[in-house]
Amino acid sequence: MMNRTQVKPKLKQEVEIALHGGETLAGNIFITPDQRVVDALNDERMFLPFQDTAGTLYMVNKQAVRFIKPAAQEQPARTQQAPQFIGNYRT
Repeated sequence: MMNRTQVKPKLKQEVEIALHGGETLAGNIFITPDQRVVDALNDERMFLPFQDTAGTLYMVNKQAVRFIKPAAQEQPARTQQAPQFIGNYRT
């Protein structure tokens, strides 16, 4: 069990949460810098801290979650450069 006096900094991760009842929640979950969304969903806690777009905080029961979709993040533009090969390459 984690020491309650030890505080880890958290980052907001924008997500969409689909619940088994058919509802969809949009907002943020809170993860540590070294954590992924899936890690937060699979850790030992029964509830997931969630903040909706209006700023209201909720504790979402993980058993009610059907899936969590991270918000779309901008993908870097693809370049038309030739691929880089490492090691021996023969044609």
